Amino acid sequence: MTWISCGRPACPPISCSFWRTPSARRAAWRTLRTNRLCDPASDARQPTLLYPVRCIRRKNVLEAGLLLKLSDVPVRLIVTLPGVSRPERAYSRMVRDAFRDGLIPGEFSTGTRRKDLSVEELAAACDAVASSSVQEGFGYLFVQALQWGLPLIARRLDTVPGRDQIYDGYPASFYDSLLCPLEAAERQSVLRRYHARLGRLGRIAPAAILVKLESTLRDSFSRDAVDFSLLDPSLQLRLLAAAGEDSDFRTAMRKLNTGLAENLQTCLSERPSDRAQTVDRIFGFEAYASRFDRLLESFDRPAEPETLPDPQQVQAGMRAAFLDTDHLRLLLG
Repeated sequence: MTWISCGRPACPPISCSFWRTPSARRAAWRTLRTNRLCDPASDARQPTLLYPVRCIRRKNVLEAGLLLKLSDVPVRLIVTLPGVSRPERAYSRMVRDAFRDGLIPGEFSTGTRRKDLSVEELAAACDAVASSSVQEGFGYLFVQALQWGLPLIARRLDTVPGRDQIYDGYPASFYDSLLCPLEAAERQSVLRRYHARLGRLGRIAPAAILVKLESTLRDSFSRDAVDFSLLDPSLQLRLLAAAGEDSDFRTAMRKLNTGLAENLQTCLSERPSDRAQTVDRIFGFEAYASRFDRLLESFDRPAEPETLPDPQQVQAGMRAAFLDTDHLRLLLG
C-alpha cells in the first residue's frame, strides 16, 4: 500500500522577539484603553499576568487571583473569557464579581468585549502567562507563552510532552500547591464533605482505593495550611477576600509559599529568550506531518498477534486513574 504525504513546507516559526519591547508594550496598552478593555487610569507599567482561558471551575481562576497576593508590588490579572455552559455560569459570575469588587485587580472577559482584538494583542500588554488550572487536555497556553515570548508561572500538569526540554533555561515556574492558613474547624468541615463524597463512591470503588484516598485527604487537612485547590469555590472566595483585607493573613500566606512568591517575582522581571523555533520543531507542521506519516506507515507493517487485555485489569486501571484527589476536588462540583 502506498500513501502520499502532503509534502507541504513547514509554517515559518512565529517570531516573538517584539512582544517584550517597551514600545510594543506601551502600544498594546494604548490599544486596550482605546477599546475600553482596561481602566483608563491604569498604569501601563504595573506588572500584568495573562490567563487566556474560559472561566470554568477546572481552570481554578480564583487561585490565579490569590497568586497576585504573593507579590510585594501590585500585580493585575487578565482573564479572557467567561464560562457559558449551564454548570459553569454560577462559578463564572462569582469570578466576575470578584474582579468587579476589587478582590482581583485586573480585567475579566476581555475577549467578549472586542472580538476582533486577538489574544496576541493582549499578550503584548502583559508580563507573564499564568495558569492555576487543575485539569487540562492539551494546555495550549503552556506553548503559547513560548510563542509570545512571555514567562510562565503555572500549576504543574503533565499535559505538555517534552516539557523539560522545552522550558530548559526558560523563565517558567511550575508549582504543586498554593498553601493557605485555615482554622482547624474549617479544615474539619471541609474534610467531612470529602468523607461524604468517599461514602458515595463505596458502591464502585475498591476498599483499598478508598482507604488510600481517606489517608491522603486526612493528611492534607491535618496541618495548619491547606492547598487552595482542595477547597470549594465559596471558601476560596472568602480566603481571597481575607488575603486582600488582612495583612496578617497575607504575611502568613507569603511565608507558607516563599519559593512560589520568589518565582513569581522572577517571572515578572525576566526577559525570555526566543523559543519560537523550539515550538515549531516540536509542535509545528513538519512535526505533525512526520507523526502522521509514521501512523500511515504503521498500516503496512505485519500485524502483531492480538492480545486482548483482561477486562478486570482495564477496569482496575480506570479506577486507579480517576479515583484520586485530583478528580474528587470540591472545586469541580
